[in-house]
Amino acid sequence: MATRENQGLQIGLIVCVLVIVVLMVLFFFAQKAKEEAAVEKVQMQDRLNTAEAGTRRANDDLTKMKAMIGYPQEAELKDIETQHKTDMTMFAENWPEENRNYRELPGYLIGRLMDSSKSVRDTQVQVERMRNERDKARAEEEQATTQYEDKSAETAEEMAVRSETFKEDRQRMTRENQKYATDVQKERKERQRVEDEKNVEIAKNEDDIRNLDTTNKKLQTDIDLLKNEKIGIADGNVAWVNHRERLAYLDVGSEDGLRPLVTFSVFDRGEKNFQPERKKGALEVIQVLGAHRALARILEIDASRVILPRDVLYSTAWDRGRQLHFALAGKMDIDGDDKTDREMIREIISMNGGVIDAEVDEDGNQTGELSFETRFLIIGDTTIRLSEWTPDDFEENDDDSTNAVANAFAGNLSEIIGQAQQYSVQRISMEEFLDLMGWQGSVTTKRLGVIDRTQEIKPSTEDFTNESEEFRERSPALLEGDSF
Repeated sequence: MATRENQGLQIGLIVCVLVIVVLMVLFFFAQKAKEEAAVEKVQMQDRLNTAEAGTRRANDDLTKMKAMIGYPQEAELKDIETQHKTDMTMFAENWPEENRNYRELPGYLIGRLMDSSKSVRDTQVQVERMRNERDKARAEEEQATTQYEDKSAETAEEMAVRSETFKEDRQRMTRENQKYATDVQKERKERQRVEDEKNVEIAKNEDDIRNLDTTNKKLQTDIDLLKNEKIGIADGNVAWVNHRERLAYLDVGSEDGLRPLVTFSVFDRGEKNFQPERKKGALEVIQVLGAHRALARILEIDASRVILPRDVLYSTAWDRGRQLHFALAGKMDIDGDDKTDREMIREIISMNGGVIDAEVDEDGNQTGELSFETRFLIIGDTTIRLSEWTPDDFEENDDDSTNAVANAFAGNLSEIIGQAQQYSVQRISMEEFLDLMGWQGSVTTKRLGVIDRTQEIKPSTEDFTNESEEFRERSPALLEGDSF
């Protein structure tokens, strides 16, 4: 029993000792925490004192700053920011964002004020200068007005005097013009009388010329046949025809003196009478292919009398191996527009290798002379038209000079015809010359009412060396089997 009680005391004592130890440990830690809290309290109080001192200084600075920028102490920062934005927008809208503050603003505004002041001063100086110029211009204008008024008065007096003189001169000129009109009318009647007389004389001369021309043509033909000349003798013949392509090959070429653009009239094989009404077509040389070969295009064709191989060629302006010589007389009007086409006649002769020895133009002027080499005298319109003269022409030419023009034309025409008779030169009209040349411009003609069913005609197999009497001997001749 006693043992059990001792054990209870021992356990109680142990528990008490443990509790005391724990309490002592807890007291130690509590005391230590109290000391640390006291130290921290002191530190926190120091910090608080420092913060309160900073806050008081910040408040004092803010109060001073508000006073410096003109705000009361109770003003809120939000209101100050709003007003700052308003002020910067109003006074420094174009100022950089980083410089928008109240410290930089006065300098910016002062600069702008100085610039504005300078601009105002410059404007005032310019206004003053313009005012001076205006005053000067007004003074000059008043002076010019005064001078103009004085000059106008003088001019009015002078105009009155000149007007009176003009009236007198006008009356005198009216009388002179009436007299001049009467004289011109008389002069025109006299010119018409002279023209009628000259035309009657020219008509008589033309009748004589035609009669002589008929006789001369017959004599010339006989003479040329006796001399074995070109009249009645062909210049060559057609070797081959392609009607589909409107091409023909000829048996004349470079050794015969042939050149491109030479034109030929085409007649039936064996023809000796080379009159325009007997021709069956016309050709123009486009390429010389060889010594006795050439390519030509068909300018004109009679569908009822097609061009065939062995048809003969004839040209009044081209002769084998030599140049033909021509003479021109009168006005050369090809297209009937009453304008001279003398240059075109010259070009046709030149393209065919011909030479012009002499001319009598439409004004009666003569150049050159005929010779034994001259072959043809081409006669155009030989009428003198004085009725086409204008009053200025009559003023520039008196009766004597007008008669001189008519006499010169008639004299030179008679002289060149006399030379043609002297040298046995054949006279042909311009129309006959163009027909014999086969000249048709760029127009291809066909006889109406005839259907052209011509096929491509092959070269003749007949030997070209068996020539008829109308062809001259030439070398080399086109032989059977030759191809183009």
